[in-house]
Amino acid sequence: MDMTTCSLLRRITQTDLTMAAHKLATLILDRMAWKEGYNGLPKGAAGFTMAELSEAMGVSRQYLYQLFAELEASELKLSRERVGAGGTLWLFRFGIMSETDGPGPTTRGDRALYKEETNKTFFTGMIEIEIEAESGVQGTGNWLERIAAVKEKLPCKGLDSRHIWERFLAFNQARGHLRVPAGWLLGFMRKWRVRPEAARSEPAEKVPSLPSRQLELQKLIAKASVANRGFVERELRQAWGDQGYEQRVREMAARFGCGLFSAALAVHGAAGAMAVP
Repeated sequence: MDMTTCSLLRRITQTDLTMAAHKLATLILDRMAWKEGYNGLPKGAAGFTMAELSEAMGVSRQYLYQLFAELEASELKLSRERVGAGGTLWLFRFGIMSETDGPGPTTRGDRALYKEETNKTFFTGMIEIEIEAESGVQGTGNWLERIAAVKEKLPCKGLDSRHIWERFLAFNQARGHLRVPAGWLLGFMRKWRVRPEAARSEPAEKVPSLPSRQLELQKLIAKASVANRGFVERELRQAWGDQGYEQRVREMAARFGCGLFSAALAVHGAAGAMAVP
């Protein structure tokens, strides 16, 4: 039989594990794709970076590997593999899901509580953030249609689809994300925060887009390598000197009215575009 979320959760809770290992297994279960392509993942897999898991668990990466070993040796038979060009994403699976001698047929309660949502397969594939941002409205029609189709059941209902899309792109550009799973867009819409007076706000088409100066800053930040920020900083300090580097960061902060961290990333992005003078 095929396991459901509920039956797998029962097996996790019935397995003799430490409290931390139980928590980790539940986190993996919560992110698991139950249909092929959900969040851009294969069926039965959950995707995390080590940084995400470490932050969610509140433990060091070294301790994470101890928990992995505990789950791999348990009846759950956890397996993991590194994927992607950068090698930062890991896929996790429970080997117990392939077994056919489970706790019995799926109950009615299982089906009702964990009924698959059509939205999960509606947002599949990957979104190229920088390409979409530069293509303008002409290149985003497909995503605008998907947003319009599901937003009425989400906290962002009543807002213009184009505004939601622009905010999603800006959100990822500011964090240096160049390519993200399409499921992130659905999650972004689900977590949209609306003030109580939103129902009396002006029509959605009048919602202003991000100021051009802020968009310029976000584009510069998107060109910077967040993962290699320390290495890039050392290279620029060698090229410009410590005073020259710090002066450029202060000038960038004054130009955009942002903090020094964002200004430093913008300097890195601008230097990369100019191949570091």
